[in-house]
Amino acid sequence: MGQQGLQDVLKDLEEPAPEKVIKVEVDRTLERLMPKVLRLYEKFLSEYEFDWPLELDSDDKKEIWRYCNKIKFTPTPNVILEFTLQLADYQEQDGFEWVTGQYLSALVWQSHIRSHNNFNFEFRHLDKTVDYLLSYVGIDKRPLKVSILGNVGHFCGMNAKNLRLVLRGNADGQLAYNIFNSKIKVFGETDAGAGWCAENSVFKCADRESAERISKVVRQDSKVYWLKNGKKVLLK
Repeated sequence: MGQQGLQDVLKDLEEPAPEKVIKVEVDRTLERLMPKVLRLYEKFLSEYEFDWPLELDSDDKKEIWRYCNKIKFTPTPNVILEFTLQLADYQEQDGFEWVTGQYLSALVWQSHIRSHNNFNFEFRHLDKTVDYLLSYVGIDKRPLKVSILGNVGHFCGMNAKNLRLVLRGNADGQLAYNIFNSKIKVFGETDAGAGWCAENSVFKCADRESAERISKVVRQDSKVYWLKNGKKVLLK
């Protein structure tokens, strides 16, 4: 996928604004970093061992930190987007859903703490979904902004904080599970457990059933809106 392909995806991720000219800066580090990103990803896939169920507040967090500690470079947002565009080649490997979600979380974490932001993921070309995406990410001093095209798997955004997520697709169970101080906008449908125990957060959902389901499980200090014909309807 070349620079033109990246530009096409970035344009798809933009909010509709016909009068606005979208400018995409060329990332000069793309060619240098992509081989490193893929080599490390392939190493993690080769080391995968099935271990289920997980202790959600311990084992998976340790796994993300293990990945983070192996990343000795700073991935840029364009590098991470290009990585998502190449994932179709790895879908049949054992551990794809689990390893990809944890590794992407680690890449975003390492990039965000070094002042990068506005991350974009492209999943529309995938047959499988990615689990544990954006779990445990986020820092207090600066919101983490992510836009996703396509569907995501279980536990997307689990235990994240200060996350600003726009999802143009569907989410399997437990989207934004136990999330804190975040804003989540979903243009597709969510499954059971979405928003469970979300604290001080705001959800906006185009699907009414999803919004109603989330409104029943978030904490009292969170708000849930149904986007009815583009207008916000407060449900909680």
